[in-house]
Amino acid sequence: MRQIILFLIFISSVCLAQDTLVIDARIAKSVGKSVKYKFKSQTTGANQKINLKTGLWEYRDANDNLIKTETFLASGKSSFLQGPQTFYNELNEPVLIRIYQRNNLAAEQPLSPCVILLAKDTLELLAEGDSVYINYPEEIDYTWFDYTNVIKINTIEDPNAEYKLNLYKHYEDSVGNPNLLASSSFGPLHPLNAVANPSFEKHPTLERSKTSFYEEITSWIPASVSPDFFLTPEAARGGTGFVGIRVFSEKKDIEYVQNRLNYRLKKKQKYCFTTYLKLGPSCNIATDAFGVHFSANPISFKKLESTDIQPQLSLNTSDSVYLTYKSRWMLLQCSYVANGSENWMSLGTFKPSSQVNQKSIFGSAKESYYYIDDVSLIPIDRDEECPCNFSGDSLPSATVAFPSNGQDISLEFGNMKVGDKLILENVYFDIDQYTLLPQSIETLGKLNEALQKYPSLKIEISGHTSTTGGYNHNVTLSKNRANAVLRYLVNKGIDASRLTKAGYGPDLPIAPNDTEENRQMNRRVEVKVLEK
Repeated sequence: MRQIILFLIFISSVCLAQDTLVIDARIAKSVGKSVKYKFKSQTTGANQKINLKTGLWEYRDANDNLIKTETFLASGKSSFLQGPQTFYNELNEPVLIRIYQRNNLAAEQPLSPCVILLAKDTLELLAEGDSVYINYPEEIDYTWFDYTNVIKINTIEDPNAEYKLNLYKHYEDSVGNPNLLASSSFGPLHPLNAVANPSFEKHPTLERSKTSFYEEITSWIPASVSPDFFLTPEAARGGTGFVGIRVFSEKKDIEYVQNRLNYRLKKKQKYCFTTYLKLGPSCNIATDAFGVHFSANPISFKKLESTDIQPQLSLNTSDSVYLTYKSRWMLLQCSYVANGSENWMSLGTFKPSSQVNQKSIFGSAKESYYYIDDVSLIPIDRDEECPCNFSGDSLPSATVAFPSNGQDISLEFGNMKVGDKLILENVYFDIDQYTLLPQSIETLGKLNEALQKYPSLKIEISGHTSTTGGYNHNVTLSKNRANAVLRYLVNKGIDASRLTKAGYGPDLPIAPNDTEENRQMNRRVEVKVLEK
């Protein structure tokens, strides 16, 4: 490929009788002044500093020939191109002058016919003094160019990260799949979103970023060691918070996060899964290794290493869709049909390192680390509502991790925090009645055992109905059903001071009241953790 480029350069030089000037790849040293900008890391709280270019800078090749000069303005935490930028030929003659205002090109003056090769574009300066931009076609080998100064970003806290990533877009567009830049059918604030805290905005104890979070982010916990939380509004897709996980590395831990869903998914209901990802700015490896696993109970990193835990949704590796974008958020979206057991959702790679497909890109860190934001799981009726650029593996239900004997309430209580809710499965009443039916005893027995196991636990028991029937009647019915569960527990020896009852009638639906199946989902008994 390099030979093709050099041949094209040779042809253009001969045919146009013009010099061909390679700029960025020839720079061997740069000379100029810098000022120090001091700041506190949002991630660690440590004091840090960065050098910002200011005034005139010169760039020279290995033989000390002048290649270009630039003028910078240091302002706040950033350094901007401000004033003239001049390119020189081998005779140290200026061939092009550009005038910048805070990184924006305001004017330019071509001085001599030539072809200028930049990391970003080819410029052909014609005899009439005009400047013609020629972008390289996609098949050209971009690794020929030196992007070191463009993408050497250690962290999103780099004050120049946004500017550098803007320069990276040109390369990003040449290797990225534009289908990943689509917009979602649904937003994270959809009222039926099953994902709790979908944009990571609820973090009551955190006022800055935190490495290796555990339970500080409401409804999200690790399924492995050390996933990270970022509180950086400039880099978030929306709001201020997002998380980061490593999906490939030869030396560091692979990371997973999991979400306790707002409600148990309904059997045979179709859902639209959506999430947004962005590759860390320092990474030099992009992968196709990202998946979603649904389960009845939380899972651990040790289980994720075993072959029987597979994602129900994953990137289709046969399509060679690599997650390469750093400057823009990538959308992954597809539909999923629930089996009715799912309380938890886990995000990560789910692949052994040896099976992870890799694509080398410009960067300094030998790993794949992705930011995650705006996750949603919305009930839908048709696949057309959820255009898919992801894939479903259609795994048999035997591979899904959930207990065959129903809810493990003790385990679920162990992973719940104050304010978390749990829908009690298989608690039955006759129509329009509040006397417990015998089929409810197994679940209520497990609830009693869980309360015995956690003697400091205090809960609210709440009844809920559909919209069928009068409003006042439904509120009264829901209170009576909650009270029936409370009385059962008190009769089993649970101290009444640990129990509170409430009846919300139809006020807190978890599904539209448009079909009988959905109305049945709304007729439920929940428990909420008040104290642990």
